[in-house]
Amino acid sequence: MDGAPLFALIGPALMLVQITVPVFALAAKLPRRGLPRIVEGIVPIVLMLPVWLFLTSRWQYFAPTDVPGTLTTFFIILALLVAAVMIVHRASAWSALFCASAGYTIQNIASSTSTLNGNVADLIGMHEVYAEHILIYEQVVLVIVYALAFLLFVKRIWKTRLELVEDRHMVLAFVACLFAVIGFDVLIKGAVTEGVSLELGCGLRAVHIAFCIFLLYFDYRTLSRNRIEAEAAVNRHIIKERERQYEESRLTIDAVNRRMHDICHSVAETAVEMGATGDPRVDELISQVLDEVRHYDTVISTGDEPLDTVLTEKGLVCEREGMRLSPVADGSALARLEPAEKYALVGGIIDTAIELVRGVDDPALCDISLTIRRRGDMAVISLEHYLPEKHASAHLGRTARLIVERYGGNAIDREEDGIRTLTVTLPA
Repeated sequence: MDGAPLFALIGPALMLVQITVPVFALAAKLPRRGLPRIVEGIVPIVLMLPVWLFLTSRWQYFAPTDVPGTLTTFFIILALLVAAVMIVHRASAWSALFCASAGYTIQNIASSTSTLNGNVADLIGMHEVYAEHILIYEQVVLVIVYALAFLLFVKRIWKTRLELVEDRHMVLAFVACLFAVIGFDVLIKGAVTEGVSLELGCGLRAVHIAFCIFLLYFDYRTLSRNRIEAEAAVNRHIIKERERQYEESRLTIDAVNRRMHDICHSVAETAVEMGATGDPRVDELISQVLDEVRHYDTVISTGDEPLDTVLTEKGLVCEREGMRLSPVADGSALARLEPAEKYALVGGIIDTAIELVRGVDDPALCDISLTIRRRGDMAVISLEHYLPEKHASAHLGRTARLIVERYGGNAIDREEDGIRTLTVTLPA
């Protein structure tokens, strides 16, 4: 078998592998359908087999480029890759479209960079040296481009889980990949075949690479914006729910306090009417009852109603859990925050502390100290409590962190000698 038929078999296979690898790298973090690993590996091979057979029958590396035929072929390849991603992974059509178009764009950057290197070698008179080791040079370029794409693009996609964003605009990215990336590449090859100058060919290749990079950046920014908008909608819902919880807590505490106040007066008046207050034992019993009732009639007063509500509520929760909440708070420090935000921020901070302290046997270690005060132009929230060894680390809750970030504040959470200290600062 001579070189040409062998290359006609290997060439299309290498190209399909080079396209498939970045596509499935982008899809790697998508939820899987639970297929056996061997089946997952066979799926793209089976889908690409007809394309490979078709390409081997027509593979002519130095022949003039057939623009309509090439576009049709690559449209089929991308469509089959979309199907392969959706078969292997529990992915929406939009996520699969993104993986296919972005993956092929990465492959096109590698291909164009390799071609540009060859053109530059021709320009500087090193055509023979480059041609002698062309396979080595092409593989080196491929590895470098794929490594950079993985570090600068794929890892960012994995970290932010942007491949999960369902954006219908990915259809436009797919079309742009087909016509702008593939079409432009085909037109450049056609122009080179027609005999344009090497300088112009190098310039067109450089433009093509720059456009591919821009398309990847545009896809990333679009998905990032959509992810931020989706998270903002969820966060707005969370804040709205916290607002409802705050209002319910405020009304409940008001009702309980009124009821306990009425019970105190009723017990005292009844005892006087029955003439029982002269008996020391009865007086002691009544005093104990009133003390217990007044415990629930006590409302923490900070000068800010939402803060009073959340501190009173969480104080009762701590009492029920066998803990003690010791708050010292200046209500004016958090005047900038909305009522629901105060409830969510302070309540979330205390809830995390309760979860961490819950289960501690020693009553002396069940104190939760909370301080809210102004320091210059900043509001400072300080929380301190014992941190059991089973909780090696602690963190600020999602909603609380959202509020801190919204107001341009910061949170420092540290642990030293079994004591957790959380300090939140906000512009006052």
